[in-house]
Amino acid sequence: MPRLCVGDSNKILYHHEKEGEVPRSQTCLDNFKEALEECQLSDLGFTGDILTWGNHHHTCENYIKERLNRAIANGSWRARFPCVTIHNEDPHHSDHRPVIITTDIVSDRREGLVPRPFKFKDVWLEEARCRDVVHDARGNDGSADGVCMVDAVKGFAASLQDWSSNVLGDLQKRLKKAKGELERYRRRSLSPKTVDREAILRFKVDRLEEQIDIFWKQRAHVNWLVKGDRNTSFFHQCCKERRKINR
Repeated sequence: MPRLCVGDSNKILYHHEKEGEVPRSQTCLDNFKEALEECQLSDLGFTGDILTWGNHHHTCENYIKERLNRAIANGSWRARFPCVTIHNEDPHHSDHRPVIITTDIVSDRREGLVPRPFKFKDVWLEEARCRDVVHDARGNDGSADGVCMVDAVKGFAASLQDWSSNVLGDLQKRLKKAKGELERYRRRSLSPKTVDREAILRFKVDRLEEQIDIFWKQRAHVNWLVKGDRNTSFFHQCCKERRKINR
């Protein structure tokens, strides 16, 4: 029979699943592992904080955090729900984090309940500020406080997405604005200031068109086309066909 067990096991599987006070004995860990093996159960993993319980002590010396809450299932249950996700939710006022189980990731994504995964955009590398944004995020990630690599990467991703949305904006809108400003300067009388500004705007338009080209190459997954003329309609069509196949 398919079996799923969720809740407070009061045991841990590995030493890194506990922080504070005296570590649990290896015998205790091995006994829990043997019990899971005998029942043919395996851990389903998780997203969120690994430590699901804390005693909320007011001093660091006596503060204890452990991964006591987990979801385990046998092979039959895993085969029936291959898209299962486990999330360790916000504990709010409890000392235990609730374990949230989602068995149908497709329907949740369609309803907008599951956020889209982070994807790095190649066009960001064409921006002079990209390196500065990553550097600033690295300085503010709290690495001195022992933040893990996963949280650090999430911090980078959040900073890049915020920078892309609020500073860079939509590439097509930026290109349209730059072309409009270039056209206005082209119609002005010749002067050193006008000529210099027109040259800057021409360079800006060329860079934006190159970035749009790179964006659609990445979206279309056309890896064999490294260099070539701008042909965004071709890449648009590739993206449409791939979207149809995915659906």
